[in-house]
Amino acid sequence: MASLTTTAVPGATAYDCAGYYGGACEEPLPRWRHTLRLTWNAPGKVDVSLAWRYIAPVTVSAASLNPVLSSPYDPADARLGARSYFDIGVVWRLNRRLTLRGGVNNLFDTDPPVVGRDATTGVTTNANTYPGLYDSLGRFLFMGLTAAL
Repeated sequence: MASLTTTAVPGATAYDCAGYYGGACEEPLPRWRHTLRLTWNAPGKVDVSLAWRYIAPVTVSAASLNPVLSSPYDPADARLGARSYFDIGVVWRLNRRLTLRGGVNNLFDTDPPVVGRDATTGVTTNANTYPGLYDSLGRFLFMGLTAAL
């Protein structure tokens, strides 16, 4: 996102939260994030997919030059680095009525960034990270069977 400008109350100084997290900006708001998926339709009624989910780095809002956001902060919380997550999935159509699917999300078990208490004041975190944005549970395996009647 190029910008996310907010004015708390009419007439107040505006601030831009794009690329920041914590304080008035609350949840991390990376300037860039994407998902790229490649799927191979293999012979034998099998599809194999690989997805790359990317989240750009964010800086603690207290480090902003904007006086509305600027405040003292712990240098350990200054920046949450970029994260890349890779997912793989397979879909196998056994016949007209049965489909088997399975895969692994966060294939390489990439850890989420960890933040201190001061950077999250007034913000909902879980296990000192932001599970709404980052994979806080680590590698995740799944499998399912669909039967059409």
